[in-house]
Amino acid sequence: MVKPNLVFFLIMLILISAPFAGAEMITSVTVTDYLILSHIIDDQLDPSDDEMSLGLINLLNTRLDIKSEGNKNVKAQFQLDCNVTGDQTIVDVPRAWVKVRFPGFRITLGKTRVSWGEGFMFNAGDVIFGGMSLDVDISQSVLRDETDIFTVAYIPLGRFSYIETVFLPFPRLDTTSIPGFTLPVLRDISEVSAGAKIATKALGITFESGYLYEGSGELHKPYVALHGSLLIDWYAAASVAIPQEEPEGVTTEDAIAESFAVSCGFYNMIGLDGDASINLRLELGMFPFGEWKEWDTEAEGIPGPINPYGIFIYPEIVYSPDQTMSFQLRSIISPVDVSGILIAGMNWNMYQGFTIGFMATAMFGDEDDLFGWERDGDAAFIISVEYIYGE
Repeated sequence: MVKPNLVFFLIMLILISAPFAGAEMITSVTVTDYLILSHIIDDQLDPSDDEMSLGLINLLNTRLDIKSEGNKNVKAQFQLDCNVTGDQTIVDVPRAWVKVRFPGFRITLGKTRVSWGEGFMFNAGDVIFGGMSLDVDISQSVLRDETDIFTVAYIPLGRFSYIETVFLPFPRLDTTSIPGFTLPVLRDISEVSAGAKIATKALGITFESGYLYEGSGELHKPYVALHGSLLIDWYAAASVAIPQEEPEGVTTEDAIAESFAVSCGFYNMIGLDGDASINLRLELGMFPFGEWKEWDTEAEGIPGPINPYGIFIYPEIVYSPDQTMSFQLRSIISPVDVSGILIAGMNWNMYQGFTIGFMATAMFGDEDDLFGWERDGDAAFIISVEYIYGE
């Protein structure tokens, strides 16, 4: 499995490097090794065995990042990820784009991330990638970093105003027969997605509104977002998904209500003596027409709530005594069923480019809650070693 990946790695590297030949390049390689000790429930494999045990896994992630510099009118970036777990190797290209500046507007072509709305953990304005999902690894420094193939046009309207249009020609990527690689397949034009947003700033508040038509789901997705600063940074967003046709088994009004999402958050950085600082963040993700009482799985006979719970909370505290060390405490809390996941960790930039990390995670709640004890991965301890080298 590794040999085909290596061959295609070299081919992709040669092809992507060609456009950069006439420009200055900034190249870096990040190697991260994770050793994860996790709590395992044996009876999931053997119902007659209810003892608890520990599992150990080693993950090796490598990222090649190439950026072009030196030309203010043309920029580009290429990223190549290689993730190794045991005998399994997965290769991915999260970013490969070119940005060209024309008189009066800019065009970006390729695989990249487009950020709509505001929010770190919860962002109802992210109608492109979906910024309200709980399927997020909150141990990472960047929680949401999904990318897709775009054609993006950026049109400035003034100092603080602009219009951004997006066109997504590929509704999804199918895996080819080559291990570790995905290539787009020809789709019906009706599945194409497209949209636009407009942003402006007045009275110190950034106003943003946009719309996306999701062709594959036949959904109309408008959103609004606000961002400002009053002693602390604050932000909020709201969105809804309107089906083009009435869904099967539910009315259009119910479908719209169930998709209605609201997010808001606060962020503040407090400077202390010397280089020390404390970063505070609190975010709420809300589904006003979701479930606001705990789902009784035994009474309903269904393993979980049909709709998402009405509210989720994300608190975060990061303390940095200096520029080389930080301690963090993060959590996702589901107040409706009183469950959640808690992460505590520290990072030490021991040498330039070399960082050691320690992290402990634990869930709390009942076994049938969204989060809870007595399930695989309900507690884990992670040691990470990361080294970044390059220009």
